[in-house]
Amino acid sequence: MNNVKEKIVRILEENPNDFFCAKEISKKLYLNKEEVCKCLDDLLSEGTLFKVDETRFGYMSENHFAKPLLTNKSGVKYIDLDGNERLYIDDYALNGAFNFDEVIVLKTGDKGKVLKVLKRTNPNVVCEIENIKGVKRLHAFNIPEHVTFSISHNKMKELVEGDRIIIKVGEDEQDGVFNAEFVKYLGHKDDPNSDIKAIAASRDFDFDFSEEVLEEIKQIPTEVTKKELEGRLDLRDKCIFTIDGIYTKDIDDAISLERLPNGNFQLGVHIANVSHYVKKGSAIFEDAYNRGTSVYLLNYVIPMLHHKLSNGICSLNQNEDRLTRSCIMEIDHNGEVVNYKICPTVINSKKKMNYDAVNLILEGNTIPEGYEEFADVLKTMQELSNILTLKRTEKGALEFAPNEIKIDVDENGKALTFNLCHQNSAEHLIENFMIIANETVANHITWLRLPCVYRVHDCPLDQVLDSTITFISELGYRINKVKNFENPKLVQQLLKKLSEYEEYPILSNLILRSMKRAYYTTENIGHFGLASESYTHFTSPIRRFPDLMVHTLLDHYDKIYSENYSEENLNEYLDGLGSRLKEGCKHSSYKERQADLAEEDSNKYAMLEYMENYIGKPFEGNIIEINERGLKVKTDNLITGRVKLYDIDGDNYTFNREKCRLYGKITGQQYRIGNKVLITVKSVDKCDKEIYFILNGNLTKSYVKVKKK
Repeated sequence: MNNVKEKIVRILEENPNDFFCAKEISKKLYLNKEEVCKCLDDLLSEGTLFKVDETRFGYMSENHFAKPLLTNKSGVKYIDLDGNERLYIDDYALNGAFNFDEVIVLKTGDKGKVLKVLKRTNPNVVCEIENIKGVKRLHAFNIPEHVTFSISHNKMKELVEGDRIIIKVGEDEQDGVFNAEFVKYLGHKDDPNSDIKAIAASRDFDFDFSEEVLEEIKQIPTEVTKKELEGRLDLRDKCIFTIDGIYTKDIDDAISLERLPNGNFQLGVHIANVSHYVKKGSAIFEDAYNRGTSVYLLNYVIPMLHHKLSNGICSLNQNEDRLTRSCIMEIDHNGEVVNYKICPTVINSKKKMNYDAVNLILEGNTIPEGYEEFADVLKTMQELSNILTLKRTEKGALEFAPNEIKIDVDENGKALTFNLCHQNSAEHLIENFMIIANETVANHITWLRLPCVYRVHDCPLDQVLDSTITFISELGYRINKVKNFENPKLVQQLLKKLSEYEEYPILSNLILRSMKRAYYTTENIGHFGLASESYTHFTSPIRRFPDLMVHTLLDHYDKIYSENYSEENLNEYLDGLGSRLKEGCKHSSYKERQADLAEEDSNKYAMLEYMENYIGKPFEGNIIEINERGLKVKTDNLITGRVKLYDIDGDNYTFNREKCRLYGKITGQQYRIGNKVLITVKSVDKCDKEIYFILNGNLTKSYVKVKKK
């Protein structure tokens, strides 16, 4: 490093919280600005500096990190460091950063501090106009309370209390206020469906399609033509059918099964050939990329693809010719795929089945009307499904207690009941068949040594899972330590041990929360939760963009070696393709997380509305979380809320952090995670998005952990 570079680095290194432009550095060093600019560019390319904006630079020490800001299931902010480590960031140190923003973080001690927001991943924020003592202000959805915004005075004059708008927020603040631009008027809070629209928009999803998409949609056919059948394997005479929910309209997948002369199974998984209609470069493709996924909010669906595609020509509807890409596998009695082919096909589904009816056949030995001719093949499918389940279990695949909630609503979208989504034989069958098809496609592209979109799940962070296991042990549950966090079988054994206790759903969720999230990438690191060495998403191209990317890749790879690329041109093409896929994976992972958060928001909204009718009413539930502020409880009908310390009857309670329990100062009464409790609904705070309970008493009389009978 030359002398000028050393001087520049010294200035920036001595001021880790400040950023300087070339002009400021030139003045400090009494040097020519052009020479300083050249040195800055060199230091930037070497990774010694980072660029804050168009003109300013900072020093990238070993304690500086340029990473996306993430949030765990408890709402705690962090960044993932290289290796098996996370750096947590307190709310007061966010410096205006939002979830998923690209940020520069300085590590100080064991915590991080955001120095600068490099890029807003989602700069659009939904705000509601509030009028506080005659002054209008913007109240943001899903943004930390300490962040404030400002839009033009003239625009604020046009708006009234309760109006909801979208604003675009920049990276820079002035005196703690971020300047923002008005983007779109959403409506008033009292308008029909305004809350669901606000939830969707705040998570970066749009109900409406652009004019460009609507114009292209007009050109989409409603029927398969003879010309489109050329070069396709014709499977229309085969016994192929679909199994979905009763009300499903966007049907991605169909299945078939035959017993081969050698005794093996020939499983066909036939997937809607969306990439035939949605081509790269089209407005529909770009819109699908931006949306990333379909989103399901109570009784509303925000589809990734227009309904003319999702419910029409792409949906594998009964008795209609449909273009598909099929993964046809020969599977032996050990569940191993011994032969396969992946090719363009045409099918005609013989039956739109639903899970309830199929479960009657597989579990109740009852054949519903219209299913008579399919009963035998369904029972053979269950035989194969059981083989695949056993194989996955032996490999170490993890199965957690059910925690997904299904909310039944009335015609006005009001919640009626909250139920756990349980998987029965039919659901397991479809899951097993889709998993093995996804694995086969991933293995196929990996074997070709060509770029692929992988669905991966890393092993858990050692310190996070170890801390959770220690925590569960201190609650009084007798479990062994996990010695190798890279071995899913050991986590599987842990879950099996915990399943012996009545509180298993709570304990299972604690383990689940200590796991990393699955995501999309071009690097195949395997899928820990599925105990799979190679996995992708191929089976839902109507609803997920990564699946559409995989189908598009297969279209290209069918003919890549027949296009007479020179070796140099082929390598150049594949490098460019790999780079584009990386960006697509990153964006799809972000949109998936946003969709999950939107669904969580809508579920919470339904719970708030539902509980407004039960103020003062008693419920039974379980404690699922304890901290110095109070308790988090889940009622027997699956509604979550909080109990503040002063709302616990019978005593004054203090929190013991080491043992994670509450102690009554006078009575000695204790509360711990898993306790069955009696609670009363105290209030519903829609602004705070929280339900508050009064805790009336502990229904768990003994500290001894009860095993299931």
